[in-house]
Amino acid sequence: MKNLQLFRQFDPDCPYHLVGDEPHLRQVLVNLFSNAVKFTQQGEIHIRISADQVHPARIALRIEVSDTGIGISEEAQRYIFEPFRQEDEDITRRFGGSGLGMNIAKQLTEHMGSKLSVASVQGQGSTFTLRLPFERQDNPPRYETLHFPDGILIVSQDNHLTDQLKSWLKKWGVNCSMQAEISSPVSTSSVIIDSRSPPHPEVILDSQSGHTTLEVILLGSEPSPDFEILSAQCAGVLPIPFDPEQLHTLLHSLQPITSDLTGGVMEATRTQLSNRKALRILVVDDNKINQLVTGNTLERAGHQVTVVDDGKSAIDTLQSDRFDLAIVDMMMPGLSGLDVIKFFRETSESSIS
Repeated sequence: MKNLQLFRQFDPDCPYHLVGDEPHLRQVLVNLFSNAVKFTQQGEIHIRISADQVHPARIALRIEVSDTGIGISEEAQRYIFEPFRQEDEDITRRFGGSGLGMNIAKQLTEHMGSKLSVASVQGQGSTFTLRLPFERQDNPPRYETLHFPDGILIVSQDNHLTDQLKSWLKKWGVNCSMQAEISSPVSTSSVIIDSRSPPHPEVILDSQSGHTTLEVILLGSEPSPDFEILSAQCAGVLPIPFDPEQLHTLLHSLQPITSDLTGGVMEATRTQLSNRKALRILVVDDNKINQLVTGNTLERAGHQVTVVDDGKSAIDTLQSDRFDLAIVDMMMPGLSGLDVIKFFRETSESSIS
């Protein structure tokens, strides 16, 4: 079990009503995030989204995924986006994988009109960056209801500020509680803190890691020195007086993923696929994140999915059961995907896609 810290930093100037290629962007981010987790044994992973160029009808977003993992040598950075290439055989043995993830991410990024770049120091970590153009949505809804099941804590001694925040959060369907200062453990996962409030970093920051496990928004353009450590980890910093649209955009990016948020999309997907044949699919991959993403995607599409994590288990499963389709990682430790396919075709009388 890895003890990794995930930090999300979202520029409030980024609108969320945009027109773009959401499925391909999601695939790119899944690939980048999966690699960050895969090659980072301890430390941090940062996802940063900022507004690069803002125009009335369009915007360019700069997206960065950084980690404190094993890093990539200068030589390997020259071919890291080529298919079936990893830094060396030792990397393949230790971490597995096919070497296709970065190539797929690069091609999808170029398809969306951008480029994927990497900056890395071996032994210190890597940062992958893409800059994507989007069109602004015509006549977007003014505000959407937000979903924070456990509410949001507001920390401030400014009654006028807390009244404003409470009013806007109520308008957006969010329950909130108020405290003049943080002097005890917080019961919510999201906190809006007035940086002029008395600091109690020991309540917010973990004593061992020095990191916060909360989603924190700081209000105040110039946080006091007591808040410097927290400001570097928080999701965003907004000035006082705050812009409600910027606050809503920032909170929108921090919502916990729940069935309420995904239900509409899931139901639409099920409706579209209701007339299609449900397949029995075998997924063979030694990467737990890939297993989860692939399995959930296929199950949401109405298919019956079986997941195994090595070549031997794949062969045993194929011999004991029947499948319409197999999705196999080509470069697993032990029996590779090619070994599995070759063995199955040579020994089985049934066919599979």
